[in-house]
Amino acid sequence: CILFYTYADKSRIAGIIKRGEGTYAQKQQHMDNLNRVVQYCENVQDCRRMQQLAYFGEKFDPQLCRGTCDVCKLGQGFSEQDVTDEARVLLRIASAFPDKTYTLNMLVDVYRGAKSQKITESVLSAINGYGAGKKHTKHDADRLARRLVMEGYLEEEYVANRYGGMQAYIRCARRKTLRPGARILLSMADKAREKSSRKGAQGEKGADTEAHKDPQTKTLSKLLLAVRKQIASLSGVKDNSVLNIPVLKRVAREKPTTLQDLGKVEGVGAGVTHRRFFHWFVDAINHVLGGGSDQDFSWPSDVSSSQMKQQGSDGFGILGGGGAGNTRTRVRAA
Repeated sequence: CILFYTYADKSRIAGIIKRGEGTYAQKQQHMDNLNRVVQYCENVQDCRRMQQLAYFGEKFDPQLCRGTCDVCKLGQGFSEQDVTDEARVLLRIASAFPDKTYTLNMLVDVYRGAKSQKITESVLSAINGYGAGKKHTKHDADRLARRLVMEGYLEEEYVANRYGGMQAYIRCARRKTLRPGARILLSMADKAREKSSRKGAQGEKGADTEAHKDPQTKTLSKLLLAVRKQIASLSGVKDNSVLNIPVLKRVAREKPTTLQDLGKVEGVGAGVTHRRFFHWFVDAINHVLGGGSDQDFSWPSDVSSSQMKQQGSDGFGILGGGGAGNTRTRVRAA
């Protein structure tokens, strides 16, 4: 199975728990269960099968996984690093926030010395600890901040916004402090792995550059954007809820000619074969491969706008991934 995860989902689910029925004890149990799921997703070091079976009190040898979960498949090295000093800096910054309307993202931005206008033109840039974590990547700094939440050193207060959603504001925990002698350990990628990851990212960027030089791929990219926009417009969702830009670029490079092949493109998913109107992407690809342009594509007329709207946004949110800030991680458990 595949679990799509982003830390931002925690606020939404916590809001549902907070507004739902039940006693304080029952809601606290739900929150504890939610935190356990988040910890499972954030653990990028231990075999997924081992984690799952450990929950049921069973032991499992990770060697028997044979690369069938996302952690073992990548086979990347991690080592436990003492990040206690870094944790103390984050807590010091959180305690210095002038009010209780700052998010975990803002905490990480101040820690890493972000140069955004909201920070540089306010008292945040003068906080002791501003820029102390500039050597860390955004990913590692985020993981450390989330770890402090999971360990109970930081608390998230969920407040309903005017749009009906939930916003999580952070503060230092009232009942738990990082005492002298306490240690915070965080599994971080080995240097060799970091270089490999950067090389892989550069490789994909290079592939995009090369593909953009190909006239056919360039034409197809324009047409796929138009198809995406049309589907999104008729179904009343944002463009990125259909397919996001990185996935769309991948589709343009790989040029799948059937729905089954489209589902095999990373970021799309096999469930695409059950999605109405996604065959438009395949039609567009075959049109361009047959010598057509983005100007003479014949839009399918088998479905009316009213029928499309009845479909609503059902089913688009997960397969195409989210927009910026809402990217979901694929956690493969089996």
